[in-house]
Amino acid sequence: MRSAGSIPRWWGDDVNDALSLRSAYASIAMGGIGSDIAVESADAVLVHDELRLLRALLSLSLSR
Repeated sequence: MRSAGSIPRWWGDDVNDALSLRSAYASIAMGGIGSDIAVESADAVLVHDELRLLRALLSLSLSR
């Protein structure tokens, strides 16, 4: 994906997401229900596992 010019992003909550979380340019794990390895592999963690907060997080990160 990176060679094609896109920026890989990922969110996940389980062991099977760990490699994608680690490899992505930006990654978010679901902390409450997520496995320890997913939380350790991610760049950020949503503690309350509410995806509706993701939009606010993205807006905040893009604001200057």
